[in-house]
Amino acid sequence: IRATSSDSYLSFLPLPHIFETLVINSLLACGCTVGFFRGDPLKIIEDVKALEPTSFCAVPRLLNRIYDKVIAGANANPASLSAKLFNTALQTKTRQLRETGHRDHWLWDRLIFKKLRVALGLGRVGRLLSGGAPLSTNVMEFYRVLLGEQCHCHEGYGQTETSGGTTMTAEEDNRTSGHVGSPFPAADIRLVDVPEMGYFHSDIIHEGIPCLGRGEIWVRGPIVFQGYYKDAMASKQALTEDGWLKSGDIGIWMPDGQ
Repeated sequence: IRATSSDSYLSFLPLPHIFETLVINSLLACGCTVGFFRGDPLKIIEDVKALEPTSFCAVPRLLNRIYDKVIAGANANPASLSAKLFNTALQTKTRQLRETGHRDHWLWDRLIFKKLRVALGLGRVGRLLSGGAPLSTNVMEFYRVLLGEQCHCHEGYGQTETSGGTTMTAEEDNRTSGHVGSPFPAADIRLVDVPEMGYFHSDIIHEGIPCLGRGEIWVRGPIVFQGYYKDAMASKQALTEDGWLKSGDIGIWMPDGQ
């Protein structure tokens, strides 16, 4: 879904960071409205409520904080009817998500999740993107259940050296978590053997689960930087002669190409 001039975004991540620079410039290029939080991390939810953004990009630390607050609040009195209803609703929608990929429910959205979205200021969110660190599977499933079909929930991976983004989960991939999706069109990715750590591009099993190779992530394409400023030695160590960036990260190809 391409952003339009009717979309809005709340900026609260560090502006010099490549992730926020990439997001803001991409949205401004589409004519979106960008609001800036007041500078107090403890009041971000209040700022979200004030703006009611349609796009929400965050790091796992914040998404985990919101998740923990909701779960703790809902279970403040475990024996209460509201706690039992919430947990039944969450379990039912999570099971439905895993089995069918559907994220709306005729009953539980009306009773619980639509009200919760509004209370968090996320009632209009149509795109959620998490990056910067891994997001736990249960937390990603919570947001997919909470936001429903109205919102595409993504997780991405990248570095400053790759202009921020390298991979991202697909819109139609709602049933699986624990990965960061497939490469962007502007990125070639290969996995290079790391024998001292026991990773090889020919590996077909990872922790008992099928895979299509493991190793250090190398990236090539127009998104890769040209080198470090006035540091030829570091640039030579990071880049191969034929343009591959050695990320320093270990990756695993999943059977479906994530």
